[in-house]
Amino acid sequence: MHLKQLNWLHGLRVQADLNLPCVPAESGGPDLVLSTGVDSSGLAKSKLRSRAPSSVSDRVALTGVDNGEVDGHEVVFLDQAMSIRRAVGAPRVTVRYPAVGLRFSIDSSGTPALVVASADHGEWLPWITVLVQGAVVAVAVAMSGRAAFHANTVDVAGQGILVGGASGAGKTVATALLVLAGHTLVADDVSVVDPDLPVRPGLLELRVRTWENPLGQLLVDELVGLPGTSQQETVDFRVAVRLGTDPHPDGVLPARMVLPTFDDETKHPRLETIRGAEAVKALLPTMRLVGWKDPHRQRADFGHCADLALRVPIQRLFLPRLGGDEPALLRDTAAELSDLIRNC
Repeated sequence: MHLKQLNWLHGLRVQADLNLPCVPAESGGPDLVLSTGVDSSGLAKSKLRSRAPSSVSDRVALTGVDNGEVDGHEVVFLDQAMSIRRAVGAPRVTVRYPAVGLRFSIDSSGTPALVVASADHGEWLPWITVLVQGAVVAVAVAMSGRAAFHANTVDVAGQGILVGGASGAGKTVATALLVLAGHTLVADDVSVVDPDLPVRPGLLELRVRTWENPLGQLLVDELVGLPGTSQQETVDFRVAVRLGTDPHPDGVLPARMVLPTFDDETKHPRLETIRGAEAVKALLPTMRLVGWKDPHRQRADFGHCADLALRVPIQRLFLPRLGGDEPALLRDTAAELSDLIRNC
C-alpha cells in the first residue's frame, strides 16, 4: 500500500492511501493511519486490499472488520444513516453505513490510531472518500476525548469564526458568503476545538447541494470564479468546490461561534449574542455526533459546549432568504456579513 504524505484532517495528522483535500502536515508522525483500498486517483479498485501496512497489520486482525463480527460489541450510536458499535472493554469501534454497505473499524489502542475500511460490494467504494472525511474521522477524534463540532471554520482577519449547526441550518451558505468576501476556509464540516489551541486545517472543499437547489448552484458559480478554485461532483450528489487559497498550516484561534438560520423577516444579516445556559443548550446540537448512548461521551460533549461558551461569544446569525437568480444581491450580502463579523 502506498501511503500519501501527512495531512491535517480534523486536528489529526492523517496518513492515508487516498488523496485528501487538506493542508500537508510538515512535521511529526501520524496520529491516525487511514487504510481504505482506494487508489491515488480516487477511483475504486475491484476490491479492498486484504492487508494493511505491516506495522499495523496485527492490530487490523484484532478489529474483526473482515468478518463483520458483532459479538462483544455494544451499540453506542444509531441513526438512520449509520451505527457505531464499541468493543466491550477495548478502545475499538465499528462504524457501519448499511445503505451503502460500508464499515470502518477504528482502533485507538496504539499510536497511531488506525481506521480500516471494508465494503460489501465494490460499487460502494467511491463512498469511502466522502465518509472518511466527515463522520468517520470525527468518531476517531471523539474517541480521543476531544471536541469535534459540526462546524466550518473561516479565518476572518486572523480570527477563527466557527459556523456551526445541524445539516440544513445554513452553515454552507454562511461560509460561502464569507469566502466570497475574501476570507479563508480553514475547515469544512468538522472543526476540532481544544482549549487555548488553534483549530487546525481540515477539509478545504465546500460541499454544496446543487440538485434542485438554485441558491446552491449560484454559490458554486460564484465560488469557482475565485482564483485557483476548482469543482467536482461527489457521489452524494453534491458539488465539492476546492478553494484556491489554503489556510496557514498552524490554523487559527477560535474567536466566536455563529449559529446560522434563515429568517424571512430579515433583509440584512444580523447577529444576536446568547449567553449562559441558553448558549450551552444551543451548542449541544452542533456536536458532530449527536446521540451517543454512552453517558461518559454525553457528559464530555456537554463539557466541551460549556467550555466553548465560557471562552468565546456564541451568536445566532440571522440570514436573509436568498434566491438563485440574484448574484448581485448575493455579493452584497457577502460584503455585509463580512463587515458585520469584523466589526461586531
